[in-house]
Amino acid sequence: MGLVNFWKEKAKRIGYIEIGLIKLSCIAFGLMLAAWIPALTRINGGWYLLISLLAAIKPAITVYKK
Repeated sequence: MGLVNFWKEKAKRIGYIEIGLIKLSCIAFGLMLAAWIPALTRINGGWYLLISLLAAIKPAITVYKK
């Protein structure tokens, strides 16, 4: 079994609650990094917006592609 097939099988078991918990853990990790590295909180919010938009392009294309 290849790695791609392995993750496809595992992804079938993930529900909405698990996805929400993954998102929450990512947010908590980001807040932890901001607490440990104070320079991250001094960055202009526009950069965070740009990074989030760039990171969302590929998943959006995958979801809305026919």
